[in-house]
Amino acid sequence: MRKTLIVAITILLISCVSSSKIEPLQGNLLRCTVDVAKAAQTLGNAIKSAVAQDWVSFAKGLISLAEQIKPMVEDCKDPICLGPATQRCQQKEQKQCEQWGAIEYPVCNEGYHNFGCCICAESCPSRYEDQGLYCKKPSSYGRGAGYPWEFGDDMSLNNAYKRCEAENSQGCEQYGLVIYPKCAEGFHNVGCCICSPDCPENYTDIGISCKKPSYGRGVGYPMYWTDCPNSAMNLEQKLRKESRMLEAKFGDLNCDELITAIKSNGQIFVDGNDSQNINNSVEVAPTISQLSAQYLDRCADMDKIDIDN
Repeated sequence: MRKTLIVAITILLISCVSSSKIEPLQGNLLRCTVDVAKAAQTLGNAIKSAVAQDWVSFAKGLISLAEQIKPMVEDCKDPICLGPATQRCQQKEQKQCEQWGAIEYPVCNEGYHNFGCCICAESCPSRYEDQGLYCKKPSSYGRGAGYPWEFGDDMSLNNAYKRCEAENSQGCEQYGLVIYPKCAEGFHNVGCCICSPDCPENYTDIGISCKKPSYGRGVGYPMYWTDCPNSAMNLEQKLRKESRMLEAKFGDLNCDELITAIKSNGQIFVDGNDSQNINNSVEVAPTISQLSAQYLDRCADMDKIDIDN
């Protein structure tokens, strides 16, 4: 049994690319991410066991890891292949398309840019700060305390108007019982005393910002399995080649050297998961698998390991 362990674990990696059920969508980034996270946790616990010199738990962790690497490689074998999806998008939309995540979307119309995956929002005019679906207005200004009725005036605000107009060439207007200078061109009053910039045409004024015109650009064009017909074959060939190379590379390591190599490569795997750089984790997985197989075959006391517990 022990002599066949290296071959068995290697087959776990290779068989997943030829025997798995084909899903309509090519790759599964969410499942890939979850698989890597689970394997990283298992590997991290195994390394802790090695540090504590709990070799039984260490070996059991490596066995669990081998089982988790199979679905991980399956889900991560070709997570993004968007060339044909781009063609479908361009043919249907009759315009250029762009990638957002793992889906292709038609580019936004001229004068618009994407907000997230699915919304095209108009670009803000100059002097307005772009805030996604809104444009923050330039600074407002105050128009003073105004010109109220004073003692000596008649019972109207005519004299207040005259005092205001004498000092403000843009004209004046009444707000409540006080006369104020009109706001400058391109501004409007907010309440009695503030002049706020006008929003551009077709924008909705919401106070300190203007809501942009926007439109949705649909659910997009995802990738499909048939977009990458050779991905599984390429991965299988790569894994077979890597397995032979790694077996030759690590075959002469002693048990302590194997443990050290598992720790160092395991750190790369865990760091890749923590930084969301999943490619690093996936690429180092065959190395960890081969190191684990070598350790279990040559160093672990399998008679002491109860795999079911």
